[in-house]
Amino acid sequence: MKLTTYRLFTVLVTLLPIVFAVDVSAAQTSKLSAADKIAATEIAAKLPGVDVANITPSSIPGLYQVTAGPQVLYISRDAKLLFYGDIVDRTTGKNLTTPVRDKARLSIVDNIDEASMIIFTPKKETKHTITVFTDIDCGYCKKLHSEINTYTDLGIKVRYLAYPRAGINSPSYVKAVNVWCAKDRNKAITVAKQNQSVTSEKCDDPVKSHMLLGEKLGVNGTPNLILDDGRMVPGYVPAAKLLELLNKKI
Repeated sequence: MKLTTYRLFTVLVTLLPIVFAVDVSAAQTSKLSAADKIAATEIAAKLPGVDVANITPSSIPGLYQVTAGPQVLYISRDAKLLFYGDIVDRTTGKNLTTPVRDKARLSIVDNIDEASMIIFTPKKETKHTITVFTDIDCGYCKKLHSEINTYTDLGIKVRYLAYPRAGINSPSYVKAVNVWCAKDRNKAITVAKQNQSVTSEKCDDPVKSHMLLGEKLGVNGTPNLILDDGRMVPGYVPAAKLLELLNKKI
């Protein structure tokens, strides 16, 4: 069934805030003019489920920015016109929407309990932290993990979330559940990515919730990396190249 644009937007803004909490600082909202505060309040009243704090003026006069979960949308002052897309400064060539989207994505990822992750921490100083959606049977996920010590030696903390691409109850899903239910998860994921069998007692595993989170964030392949500034990088990236990306802030 084809959704109208408005209905599609309504689905986004009513469902996403229930799943995600996006951190919008009080300082950000306090900077709004009285007119913009009134506009945000009136727009929010027409968008059920959207917090007024997530509605701010955009770089285009008369157009307001709405953050709904990991999504960034734009809406007119009267809330009749909206679009989902990016705003680019033609003078500088800079994408003005990307940093906002990255910040929203990072806020969501940082709210995940690390107890549900499998984490490989540098022995010395942690310079950067990445969150990786991984599939036990993914070839490039195995390649990345085979070099895990190279990443940590460079000061990169790696946090794994499960994302079996074949779906719930697939062989890859079952493998992920066994890994996340293992007493020693770090050892289990290493063994599993070496094509060895891992068996565990049943537990309250986070695999399904990780998958749903990945889908909401737009993950459509593995490995999928979320950098410590919220940028999403699909695919395997060698450790040295990844460190360059992490050190290069947009």
